[in-house]
Amino acid sequence: MKAGGDRQRLHDVIRTHSLAVAQAVAEQGAPNDLLERLARDAAFKVLKIAVRPEELEPAAYVGRAPRQVDEFLEHVLPDLLHRVEAVAPAAAAAEVTV
Repeated sequence: MKAGGDRQRLHDVIRTHSLAVAQAVAEQGAPNDLLERLARDAAFKVLKIAVRPEELEPAAYVGRAPRQVDEFLEHVLPDLLHRVEAVAPAAAAAEVTV
């Protein structure tokens, strides 16, 4: 099989498992076991790829996002809230409860 066909096959395997996991999570509250499903699939076993647990840690892939959020909350938001309060004091005092 050509490389493009291999990639398409892996894409189809991922898509099939992803849809099944999404349905199970949404309809039955099942855990997201996508990575485990892919690891068991023959199409991925032939690749002989071993994933280290630290590679599955989402925090390793967010870059500066946590610091950027902190910087926004400390430096941008207060000024923005002051400007809102100046033009609409009632709106600035409103609370949002989620």
